Order: sequence, then C-alpha cells, then structure tokens
Amino acid sequence: MIVLIVAGLGWVWWSELGRVYGDRQWRNSSAIEDARKHALDRVPSHAPVAVSSELADAFSGRQFVYTFPQPFDYWREPKHTGHTVDDRVAAIDWVVVDTNSAWVWPGDRDHFVNGVLPNRGFHQVSNEAGVLVFARR
Repeated sequence: MIVLIVAGLGWVWWSELGRVYGDRQWRNSSAIEDARKHALDRVPSHAPVAVSSELADAFSGRQFVYTFPQPFDYWREPKHTGHTVDDRVAAIDWVVVDTNSAWVWPGDRDHFVNGVLPNRGFHQVSNEAGVLVFARR
C-alpha cells in the first residue's frame, strides 16, 4: 500500500499535473514555443529543411519539409521521380530538432544529432530551450 501511495505521489509530482513540472525552465512551454518561433524565423523560407515531428506543422508552408531524420534515413525515392536519397540530402541545408518531446523514430536521436549531421557537413548554430538548429557548413 505504501508503494502505491509513493508511486502515485511521484507520478503527480513529476507529471504535467504536478506544479513543479511547469516551474522548470527546460519544461517551460512558453520558452519552448519562443525557441520554436526563433528557429522558424532563422531558417530561410525557401530552404529545404528537415524538422522533428513536433515542428512539422510550423514548417508546413514550405515546399520541401522532411520529418527528421528523413531524408537522412527512413526515406525512399518516390517512384519515377528521379530524386534519390543522396540528391535530397544534398539539397537540405537546415535541420531543426526539438529535444523536448518524445523521440518517435527507431534508433537513437543522439546518433543523428551528434553523428549523422556532423558527418554530412552540418554544424549547430543554436540551442535555445532544447530546440537545436543546424546549418550546412
């Protein structure tokens, strides 16, 4: 019984229902929203971009938007288009990843952020409230 009470209190304390949750800067939704807006403003409107899934809506008005880690992985050429994965990757000059939300892809997010992107010529230009912006060198 004591274990259930402790587990219940812990869940409330650390969940979105807990008052402590909203007080933490790294979980402050207004700081995260501001960081997402700054990332949107930073990336040129004509640039092909790969963004993490929670940013897809904000960037949806652009012509070429991929849900990161696409097109670096998990992307296949549409039939008869002539656009290969290497062509798409070469066209991407910006990547925006929000690390505040759950990772929805198989594999490790850090592998892509710390390995794949630098190996493809990207460098981090900002990290605001956990929203990472990368540009090709």
